Amino acid sequence: MRPKFTEEDLVRYVSYVIQALLMVGLVFVLGDTVFEVWRSLTLGPAAVVEATVDNALLAVVLLEILMSMIDFARGKGRSVVYVMDATLSFILREIIIEIFGRTFTVQDLAAYGALIAVISLGRFILVRSRKWEAPTP
Repeated sequence: MRPKFTEEDLVRYVSYVIQALLMVGLVFVLGDTVFEVWRSLTLGPAAVVEATVDNALLAVVLLEILMSMIDFARGKGRSVVYVMDATLSFILREIIIEIFGRTFTVQDLAAYGALIAVISLGRFILVRSRKWEAPTP
């Protein structure tokens, strides 16, 4: 008799596909980082730093999302916290990009600050209410 394909199986397989796509995306981001750094070498040290930081922060965001998917596939409850961490990383990345590009306004930074405060407070409340342990590096 053939085993029954369950909803849990579907979620697990979709999770594997998403994890694979995130890993491919991470490889492309790392490759793009190398290319951008190499290309910016002729533009000076500031351009090299900007290219490195911009792409490295995007890699951090992808890693946070990947960790969320891995926990989700394993059935652990920390995936919401990882999504919040990824959101915070993305917002911080955008702030740094705007500062490097000198395209920011005080209103933009205030809005980003409010977003960071709200997400951080939500994360704090969620972690405290679930009594989760802090992740170990």
